[in-house]
Amino acid sequence: MFDECHTVLDSRPDFRPKMREAGAAMVKRGVQIVYLTATLCPDEEEEFKQIMKVQIPPNQTFRAPTSRPNIAYSVVEHPAETEETTFMQELVT
Repeated sequence: MFDECHTVLDSRPDFRPKMREAGAAMVKRGVQIVYLTATLCPDEEEEFKQIMKVQIPPNQTFRAPTSRPNIAYSVVEHPAETEETTFMQELVT
């Protein structure tokens, strides 16, 4: 499994050359490979496949939006003294 696989597009051929060779080596050995990325644009897929020397059939490419409307976050301010700080102070005294 290769996480952040899009990085091969951002690098020069002399940067991690073994990463570029890995795709062809794995295919040659019949190893199943999973490439993960959240930022590879569809129009960069062919270049990625060429660099990695792999053929990925369209029915084995899965895409989904990375935005999730049902997830939210917020920032909550807390006093400087936290439970952890209080606990550590109790251990010292």
